[in-house]
Amino acid sequence: MRDFSSKPRRRGPGGWEWALLALGAAAFLASGWSALAAQREAARVRASLDQARAETQAAQARAQGIDERGDPTRVIAAQALLSADAPPARVVSELAALLPGDVRLEGLRLVYGGRLLLEMRVSARAAASYALFLDRLARSPSFGEVLPGDENRQGEVHALVRAVWRGAGA
Repeated sequence: MRDFSSKPRRRGPGGWEWALLALGAAAFLASGWSALAAQREAARVRASLDQARAETQAAQARAQGIDERGDPTRVIAAQALLSADAPPARVVSELAALLPGDVRLEGLRLVYGGRLLLEMRVSARAAASYALFLDRLARSPSFGEVLPGDENRQGEVHALVRAVWRGAGA
């Protein structure tokens, strides 16, 4: 039948238009579900991170408290706790990442107590490289209280550097 009116009637949506609408609604719902799942995962990760931070702080407080009491068995326990948290391989790996190409670590002494003290003997071909190493060490979150010691700057730089281990990526 033909429509002879002055304003033609708009015909309703066809089957394929309804299918596209349903597909769009499904995509919208799927993206909302995905966003909700990502938000839940982020909350779970945040809670896990907070728990790990609390455990680390508690371990550091225990180690420092044990060291301050001066009881020999407690000091040994603190050293054991710290050596598990900061094994020499981890400390050396963190140091190696900070060394410029022409700076060598000639000696390393690790003193485990209430905290880990490092005494490093380094040599560098140029004073600028040694200065770069000191800068990297001071800016590193893993090390603190960087204290350059005796230096010999005749030709190559030979120096003694002391620092305190704060923890990997602390």
